Amino acid sequence: MRCLSLVALVLALPLALSSRRGDAVAERANQSHGMREIRQTRALHSPRVAVCFFGSPRSLIYTRESLVANAFRPLSSHAKLDAFVHALVAEPPAANLSALLESLPRWACPSCNASDISRRLQTADQAVIDREWSLWAVSRQTASLAQDRARRRNASALLDRKSRYAGWRRRYPDDTIVNVYRSRLSARLSWTLAFAHEGRTGHRFSHVLLARLDTALLSSIEWPPAHGAVSVPDFHQHDGVNDRLAFGERWPMSLYLRQFDMTLKSPTTGRAKAYSNVERFQSEMMLCDHLTKTKVRVALIRVCVLRVRANGALHSVDLNATMNRPTVCEGRGLRVLRLPPGWREGGEGTQRPKSTSHTRTVEGQYRHLRSVCNFSSLSAGILRS
Repeated sequence: MRCLSLVALVLALPLALSSRRGDAVAERANQSHGMREIRQTRALHSPRVAVCFFGSPRSLIYTRESLVANAFRPLSSHAKLDAFVHALVAEPPAANLSALLESLPRWACPSCNASDISRRLQTADQAVIDREWSLWAVSRQTASLAQDRARRRNASALLDRKSRYAGWRRRYPDDTIVNVYRSRLSARLSWTLAFAHEGRTGHRFSHVLLARLDTALLSSIEWPPAHGAVSVPDFHQHDGVNDRLAFGERWPMSLYLRQFDMTLKSPTTGRAKAYSNVERFQSEMMLCDHLTKTKVRVALIRVCVLRVRANGALHSVDLNATMNRPTVCEGRGLRVLRLPPGWREGGEGTQRPKSTSHTRTVEGQYRHLRSVCNFSSLSAGILRS
């Protein structure tokens, strides 16, 4: 009888241990879930937004007013803001451009002194960046890879591949390839400034807004962004994902901002590397590949964002764009979490009418778009033809 009791005890012991381990795992899972809920609650009740600007400030004289009116002001009523700027310049900026650049972080921190502003603003010499990261050599390597891939195709497809390569090279000469690398690096470095700020102050950002310095934002950023996703414009996906603006919670945005590190930087040398999947070397396609690899979900938002040239002229293709979802990227595994209310494929979006005779002049574009775009937040100089 004693032997049977001992056997029963031995048999029951693994079950008890397993049950205890299961309880411990469940408890850790509940704690983890609870911490996530706490972080989400904190993010909603005491949100802090890092507004990260990057790229070339060549048209900032025209875009600055719209960025303040439609990013800073609407977000500041819901969250505490800090602004960080990584600007790429071809030559030392003139005094008026330096003042404009400094005005962005100062708007979010009016009490900041010069030292505080210098930690939020980094102006980088384009030539130095190109040399430190070997960007021109990498661009030529990328073009060479594309040409080699075209040559390796079988004879029946050779002419087609050559013509496609020629078309790709017309769209992506060396300087355009370099610009893609510069923009991804600049975006990453703008987030590095915000990350360093967290280390100095101990304040953790709950959300991140990423925007280009050379884009005019003509409609207000809506709060809050979609939970667990990166919000991107609902147009110009170009077989990938629109990369002109992104807004979301810290975690998906931190993954979004690792694109340069994960796809364009060599882990061995620490420098830029050629992009191996050259058939998808297009800004939006590259972002698609990165988001699917990192399993970042996106939400489409109706936002009016226009690229502005250095002389203040608008890009006509932006004015003529229609709504579209990243269907090709969805086929590669991207998950679209949310669409704007009333959204329909190919419909007229926030800024996107089809070109007609009365929209071909800048004045006509203004008349046609004023009901959906806030042109009053732009410098008048932007209305050049």
